[in-house]
Amino acid sequence: MKLMKLLFLLSKIFPKNFKSMIVLPQNTIIIYIDIQEIILILKLLKRITILKFVQLLDIWAVDYLENLYRYELNYLILNLKYNERLILRLKLNNSTIKEIPTLTKLFKAANWLEREIWDMFGISFKNHPRMTKILTDYGFKGFPLRKDFPLLGFYEIRYDDKKGRIIKEKIKGLIEYRNYLFNYSLYNN
Repeated sequence: MKLMKLLFLLSKIFPKNFKSMIVLPQNTIIIYIDIQEIILILKLLKRITILKFVQLLDIWAVDYLENLYRYELNYLILNLKYNERLILRLKLNNSTIKEIPTLTKLFKAANWLEREIWDMFGISFKNHPRMTKILTDYGFKGFPLRKDFPLLGFYEIRYDDKKGRIIKEKIKGLIEYRNYLFNYSLYNN
């Protein structure tokens, strides 16, 4: 399917659901949507015969520390027949990071990806079947991919040759936070 035909179909099927669209040169379209519509839009994109975006490739989050909408959640879905990709993008702030519905009933791949985002960013998904840690240990405090997480963390884990075991010690001294001087307006549309 040609990219312009896909854009036309999307604008006819979802005339009011999309906030804006961006077209990238590699057969990829970015669409900004609301949290409340994510399930409905993905169900339709998956089930409408002409579109058939049946595969969830990835979900990733981005932290823009100083923005009003601090987090951005991206869903990358694929149409296997035409090799076309859609990125559905949600903008979130601290009050909406616990309101995202899970996609595990619609896409099995969402299980692992949602758990990873929760573990790394603290963005949780409502009605997820098993929201447990996946990359950090159970005693780990904080969310390591957030921009306000200290560079050194809170604890140092090392092996002590004299004691013959692993030791976990609290980091002493000043813990500095990351300070970026990026121009975020280049990355946010």
